[in-house]
Amino acid sequence: MTRTATLLLCALFSVTGRALAQASQGDEWLKKPVDDKTFQAFLPFFAYDKTAPFEVKALEKDVLDGIPREHLSYLSTPGQRVTARIYHAAGSAGRQLGWIVFLHGGGASGKDGPGNRFLASFFARSGWSVLSIDMQYFGERQTDLLTQFTEGEKHDRLYNQPAAYLAFVVQTVKDAGRALDYLVKERAADPRHIALVG
Repeated sequence: MTRTATLLLCALFSVTGRALAQASQGDEWLKKPVDDKTFQAFLPFFAYDKTAPFEVKALEKDVLDGIPREHLSYLSTPGQRVTARIYHAAGSAGRQLGWIVFLHGGGASGKDGPGNRFLASFFARSGWSVLSIDMQYFGERQTDLLTQFTEGEKHDRLYNQPAAYLAFVVQTVKDAGRALDYLVKERAADPRHIALVG
């Protein structure tokens, strides 16, 4: 990646961050969303069996623009198999800064969308190894719930359906937790050097 492209990407993140900060200044909920008692009451919704086997399936290995990748899947929670790609760090002198668990946006391709591939490759070139996962209903985990992936369909069938959306959010939190567990237990990652991006 050229220096200009890197600077443009940093500028984009900076502008986006400032815009979000300005938008949230007047939002009282963001200053203190819930009290500790309420927060603790919701934690059981996101609990899962940390001792469950991952039952990893290695699907293929390839190289994308000089970055070694692995395509795999593992068991997240009962009945939920996460599909993922690992982008191995390709930074200076093979030095690895740590791991990133990467969650995609709402595109149909999930982890394999062009923007997601670009960002995962960018992080790998910067010295991070990346575990990019498909969220429920997207990419290789696509179901009949979302078939066209139009904005209207996502909102009508998922985002604006409280029960479906709550289940989706809970599963996403569990999948992210299991991703961290997978990196620590199966890849010997240092939990102090794992970031979540998405």
